[in-house]
Amino acid sequence: MFGHFLAFEQTIWIVAAALYVLDVLRAIAPDQILLEERPGLRLRAVLARRPFEWGRRHLYLVGVLAPHRGVLLASQWGAASEPAAELEAQWRVLDQVRSAMRPFRVLAVVMFALLFVAGPIATQSIGAASSILWLAAPAYGLGLVSALLIALRKGRLALSPAQAGALALECLLCPPYVANLPKKICALQQVHGSGIAAAKARMGAQDCALLEETVRFRAEEEHG
Repeated sequence: MFGHFLAFEQTIWIVAAALYVLDVLRAIAPDQILLEERPGLRLRAVLARRPFEWGRRHLYLVGVLAPHRGVLLASQWGAASEPAAELEAQWRVLDQVRSAMRPFRVLAVVMFALLFVAGPIATQSIGAASSILWLAAPAYGLGLVSALLIALRKGRLALSPAQAGALALECLLCPPYVANLPKKICALQQVHGSGIAAAKARMGAQDCALLEETVRFRAEEEHG
């Protein structure tokens, strides 16, 4: 009976975790690739040998326990006609965007800890109602700070006024989404060219070898 009561008390945090996971979930086309951020402006290619499919999309959960890391979406091979100079300029801009995201990474980690560490612990100690009252103020405070920073940094984040407004409004209306803000910002970035080539230029030798092996495996599977 006591166990069932504790589970009921923790329902709000279980629901929050489910919504967070759904927000992190990415559905991509078979010819696309995800590029997860790594320290030092490096990247990690995310490409499964046999991805989970839903309809004609491939589903990935990337960085669920790393709220500070963004995930970029790119074509695997890109268009052959795209000039190398333009692609290099694009990645310089993307690197600047990723550098400008530092305060949002901190806010995401704090919100993540608030929702999935402080929340459950407080609920077990003082009850669900009291813990929600105590945590509402810092949660909405984080949402407000995030919205203000988005407005101030929209140029450095390469966001249009509409994109920045939508993100800021989301932070104000539903502060828990701040935990996924770095991924939301990265999802709005336009990435041209080959994602595989970009990943190789920003990965270590071991990760590059693993990526090449996965690409070969998928090509063999596709052509029988």
